[in-house]
Amino acid sequence: MNRTVTAAALAAVFLTSASGCGTETTSTPRGRGSSTPGRAPETERIDPYGDPVVYPRDPFEGFPVINELDYPGEPGSCTEPPSGTGAWSVQIAACAGESDAARLGAVASSLTGLPFFVDREDVWWKVRLGSYSSAEDAAAGLATAVGSGYSDAWIVRRLP
Repeated sequence: MNRTVTAAALAAVFLTSASGCGTETTSTPRGRGSSTPGRAPETERIDPYGDPVVYPRDPFEGFPVINELDYPGEPGSCTEPPSGTGAWSVQIAACAGESDAARLGAVASSLTGLPFFVDREDVWWKVRLGSYSSAEDAAAGLATAVGSGYSDAWIVRRLP
């Protein structure tokens, strides 16, 4: 039984490799029907690292040109900093989306025990922990964040 299965598997591998798998493909002429009877189909070599297909015309034709983008809302704070506001905080991440930043801040706050808030600067939503009056005071918050698994955290001075 095992020899029969092995022989069948080897035959399948041989037939698969002999059937033309590889970088050469055959193409049929466009239009109805198949290639001309008695004539071998044309072969085309495919280069997977070559240039992409060149379109005969502009693929964006008919769409309006965008000269500027409007972002929702003005830069500023999306959540209020904790009471006892100071200019220093521990930043653990900058997210592209507000909801991602808020979700990460809630998880980080539950892990560290530090209050979180999210500031928006340019296009980034910055997740920050704590509010400290000096960089030296923020060092304790940094140690807490790093000890909770946020090894890339750093101390930042918030913009006024």
